[in-house]
Parts: sequence; structure tokens; C-alpha cells
Amino acid sequence: MRRSMFNVNPDGPAMAKPAVAAYLEVGSRRVFAGALDWPGWWRSGRDENTALRALVAYGRRYAAAIGPLADGLTDPTDTSALDVVERLNGNATTDFGAPAIAPAADERPLDDRELERLQGLLQACWTAFDAAAEAPSSAVLRKGPRRRRARGRRHHVARRGGG
Repeated sequence: MRRSMFNVNPDGPAMAKPAVAAYLEVGSRRVFAGALDWPGWWRSGRDENTALRALVAYGRRYAAAIGPLADGLTDPTDTSALDVVERLNGNATTDFGAPAIAPAADERPLDDRELERLQGLLQACWTAFDAAAEAPSSAVLRKGPRRRRARGRRHHVARRGGG
């Protein structure tokens, strides 16, 4: 489901099309916007526009997290650079605050090259996650979300079988 990076203009030469193929998962209280070719690059908002703006705003952070694997990633400057190719009906999980419905593109067969690219992205995301979790912090954690996040990291590391 790769998108062409060029838009053919019938009146002239090909023009660059900085489109990122995206999908929306629309719940009754929350919407998730995700980039189809870039797993893990998704953000939420209270409506479609807010979710799409959040996705655009997060593009540079996502690119930084995946490092050199970001080659080929178009960094959108506004929502007009997003090509929404699928809208999904969300559910209670969507409204709770987590994406729940996989886009149809996730069912496509992968060739060896794409599989290797996706495995590299997964490893880059885990590396960025580990670096953020291990970063020194002078903040004293009080009871609440930050302490739960540290417990969550330990849980995720244990689930994937490493430290």
C-alpha cells in the first residue's frame, strides 16, 4: 500500500507530492490518526482535525526516535500533507485512549525487504523507549502517572524477555 511520492500533472511535469498515507480510527469521544507506512507514528485528539494536527506535530519526534531509518519519511508541515486513505469505526478502547482497530494495510503481505524495514523500525522504537526510560532525572517521583510509567516499563521489558 505504498503511495507514490509524485503527483502527475496532466498539464506539465510531475510535481512532488509530500503526502503521508494516514488512517483515522474514530470513536465517539476520541480519534486516533496514524501513518500507514510508519508503525508507531500515531496520535490522538478529541476530533479528526485535532488528531491529524497532533500527528503532524509529532512527526519530527518520531523521525528522531527511529534515527537513520527515517530516510524516506516525509515530514509534513501541516495536515494538507496527509492523505487520509481509511476511516475506521473505533470502539470503547478507542474512547478509553488506545488505538484498537488495525487498518486494512496491516493485512497486506510483506516482502523480505519490507519485513526487514519494519523489524528495524520496531528495534529503533524499543531502543528509543529504553533510552528515555534510562535517562537521568532529578525529579523525585510521587505517586501517580510517572511512577506507574516506570512500573509499566518494567512490565514491557519483562514481557519482551530482556532488560
